[in-house]
Amino acid sequence: MEKNEAVFEAYFSGTLSEKEIQQFNAELDSNMKFQKEYNFFLSVKKAAANIERDNMRCKLKAVNLEESIEKPTRKTNSPNTVKNTISWIIGVGIILSIIYVIFQTLSNTNEPAKLYASYFDIYQVQSARGTDTDPIKTMYSEGNYKGFISKVKAIDKSPEVNMMLANAYIQSDAFTLAQNTLLQITDESALRDQKYWYLGLLQLKQGHKVEAISYFQHLQSISQYKKSQIEDILLKLTKK
Repeated sequence: MEKNEAVFEAYFSGTLSEKEIQQFNAELDSNMKFQKEYNFFLSVKKAAANIERDNMRCKLKAVNLEESIEKPTRKTNSPNTVKNTISWIIGVGIILSIIYVIFQTLSNTNEPAKLYASYFDIYQVQSARGTDTDPIKTMYSEGNYKGFISKVKAIDKSPEVNMMLANAYIQSDAFTLAQNTLLQITDESALRDQKYWYLGLLQLKQGHKVEAISYFQHLQSISQYKKSQIEDILLKLTKK
């Protein structure tokens, strides 16, 4: 959120240009994470304003009390000073509590990770006719992903090899390579549906909710593949 604070402050204070305001509103409408961060910013602003208001009231009460009561010595101020200090401490405590609760809500990045863990299964090599002695497929099936990646780099890749390679990259936390490999599988391939399924899961793995939703919704629009699972994932991702 830190990188957006300056933009939020400028928008809040009305110092953005008309074009920047249009861009800001467009981002607010399309980016759920950006929207939540801005709501958090507004909540903090509101809490800070309330504390400042309360502190001002305390100061005004102290001034009125000092004007109506004769002060024989400077020690007469000490009760009000103590009260103001206590009010300030309480106010800071309230702000910190609000920030903690909102931060916990906004930073619930565990939900995509939990969904990924619940639904991800490594791609299984398709059964071949007769005895399959392909050493590359054997290496993949046995979980030797590092060796598999090294072996397939120099060969022409079929859609299935790309699917296996993408899964090997996912298991190796090489997410960009995994995504690029999946995107090499064309929509004319028999593995089209699996491509979008794993692209969505890959975004979940990285905590990218918006991108994950986009891939799953696209898969919904073209196929019945993993229909119930996708409905469940989208329900949880879009839950307010």
